[in-house]
Amino acid sequence: MESLRQELQALEDEMIELSPYLSDGEDFVEDNVDAEAAADTQSLKSTATLIVVDNVPKIPMSKFEKLTNVLKKIYTQFGKIEKIEMPADEVKGKTLGFALIEFASESQAKKAVTNTNGWKLDKKHIFVVNHFADVRKFLTMGENFSPPEMKDYAPLQKLEERTGNDLRSWLGDEFFRDQFVVRYASETEVNWCEPMGAPTMTYGGERQKAEGKNWCEMYVAWSPNGTYLATFHHQGIVLWGGSSFKKILRYVRKEKKEAKPGVRGGRGKRRRGEEKRKRTPSENAYKDAMIDKT
Repeated sequence: MESLRQELQALEDEMIELSPYLSDGEDFVEDNVDAEAAADTQSLKSTATLIVVDNVPKIPMSKFEKLTNVLKKIYTQFGKIEKIEMPADEVKGKTLGFALIEFASESQAKKAVTNTNGWKLDKKHIFVVNHFADVRKFLTMGENFSPPEMKDYAPLQKLEERTGNDLRSWLGDEFFRDQFVVRYASETEVNWCEPMGAPTMTYGGERQKAEGKNWCEMYVAWSPNGTYLATFHHQGIVLWGGSSFKKILRYVRKEKKEAKPGVRGGRGKRRRGEEKRKRTPSENAYKDAMIDKT
């Protein structure tokens, strides 16, 4: 506990020394530096272990070591740091506002991106953290880039045509609402999530109730992409979809019957190539007793 307190105190001291270059400092000036002015960095062993931390304070080179220590204190929480580089504008003598941090492993780099993207250093310096591979992909993208053509998933389209259901109708809600399902007692209800006020029920198994049945007997779950709603029953699973939640598919549970050894077709015949089983002593004694009775 004491060591952690000392580390936090050291970090606070370094932040105080850097305070003139943060958003609360009087001498802070936000410079717009062209990306082409960035200095070339040294080659790194793997881009999979490299992350880019943007929106870092732009500081003079005299404060370079202090800011590096601040970044180390933050990012050593997520793994071993192999290298930290902050490109600088040699003419102005200031860093460019981003850092390249290389970790010992790819998993550590992923953890750092997940946990520090949005890290608030001060009012105007909130880190934007990405994998270097993602940044490079967008920087090398051609000027005449055209997005790939989106094609409908053929099996889903055929299923919609066959059933007359728009299985993705909920995505076109004019109020941009989400749906959620609730199950309690013997009731199953699908509701719209309203931004203001109570939820609005869209379907609660009314057709099944009119027939004296339960819409769901056991439990209920959405498919991974929300295309279907699956209800679980003792006899199997039913998939529902569309704006009115019509039945799409039904999967019947089949009981598995165990076959008796040496029996085919229920006639008790011995299988081809199977050796005749020898009778046990008790079976021989029983047979001999039956012969004696006759």
